[in-house]
Amino acid sequence: MPVSILIVEDHTLFAGMLVRAVRQLVPEAKVRRCGSLSEALSEQSAPDLVLLDMRLPDNAGLGAVTRVKRAFADARIVLMTGDEDIGVAEAMAAGADVVLLKRWEWAPFANSLKEVLQRFLPHAALAQR
Repeated sequence: MPVSILIVEDHTLFAGMLVRAVRQLVPEAKVRRCGSLSEALSEQSAPDLVLLDMRLPDNAGLGAVTRVKRAFADARIVLMTGDEDIGVAEAMAAGADVVLLKRWEWAPFANSLKEVLQRFLPHAALAQR
């Protein structure tokens, strides 16, 4: 059974890069993209993994993590942020499983993303890239 990954990211270019990276790393995954939290929370089926931007136009901050965790209790949540000062302990308490720091250079972020996918989707067949 393929895994389901929900990408909640409002920045169109970054979201496109995420979708392409995830599809390359987990070819059989069902990948959905939402540009807002309200759109994500209206999803009918619960994802296995949520890549969640911390700064969304309709709900920024750790409250978004709490709302996603409440909606999709079994999903792993990867909180993505460009804020290096985020409190990881607070993010975990809100329901995030990991905090992934967005970077200007794509390669380090992509490597971190691959590690996260390997960690949280061990049953998925990750492509060897």
